[in-house]
Amino acid sequence: MILKCFNLKKIVLPVLVLIISGQGAFAAGNAAGFTAGGCVQAVQESDVEASVLLGLTYKRETFPFYFYAGSAFSGIKPDNIFVSFDYHLFDSVIGSSFVHWYTGPGFSLGYDFDEGAFIPELRLVLGTGYFVSYGVEVFAQIFAEGGMQIADSKSFCGSMNAEAGIRFYF
Repeated sequence: MILKCFNLKKIVLPVLVLIISGQGAFAAGNAAGFTAGGCVQAVQESDVEASVLLGLTYKRETFPFYFYAGSAFSGIKPDNIFVSFDYHLFDSVIGSSFVHWYTGPGFSLGYDFDEGAFIPELRLVLGTGYFVSYGVEVFAQIFAEGGMQIADSKSFCGSMNAEAGIRFYF
């Protein structure tokens, strides 16, 4: 229903076909995928809100920057949209397994539709990933964000987030 509502199937389906067609590659290159999770956020002098997060993710194995674009929903329509960039200072394999963990700082820029506000935030990410096969990684991460909501006035804001996703290497 969300795909129909936002007419995203024209974008998501071709991307999915491209990702799946590159499954012969191994986990050393580019990766793109999908994420879903939850968020609890608070804005200065406002109520605490909970939202569902949906997004797209991209990473390149030879460069420790990760890109994420998504939206937060508390109903059918999105509450906000955002893009973020994370720099993984540590990304280590646990023992001799296919499991790795990562952590590092990041930056996020969002726009809140209800408030008409831009939201620049700093992030701290902690996550783990598991390579199901050479071309598929499932992952889970938590991250804290803190920043400022900028509209007619400025308010401090922060959130705790948890999400899981899947990345396909090509």
